[in-house]
Amino acid sequence: MRTLSLIFLATLTTTCWAQKLNPQRAYPTFALAASGIYASVEKQMQVTVKQLAAGTPASGSGLLPGDVLISAGGTNLEVDDPRVPLGKAIGAAEATTGKLLLGVRRGTKKVRDRSSCQSARFVF
Repeated sequence: MRTLSLIFLATLTTTCWAQKLNPQRAYPTFALAASGIYASVEKQMQVTVKQLAAGTPASGSGLLPGDVLISAGGTNLEVDDPRVPLGKAIGAAEATTGKLLLGVRRGTKKVRDRSSCQSARFVF
């Protein structure tokens, strides 16, 4: 029993440690459910749109590659690990109306500097 407990504890510790993101590196592109948005977690934990698939809800939305997703379903994505709130927002949208409200930052300035960047909301 003691050996089993130690193996479980070692596995749990390794799994939790391996899941942590490094804010200094970029991660592979992933699909945001069936929206047609392909994004990646870039340096400084920014969820960045990489590609929009043709013929999907995202293709006519006005989103552009390079846009940074700052919120999803009203939840802030500018956190230590944006995968968790993004996944929860997608799950909530799929379980209810099927529409996901995204907050987007376009450009290099922060959203509150409205004169030098564009900020928009998109519903899928």
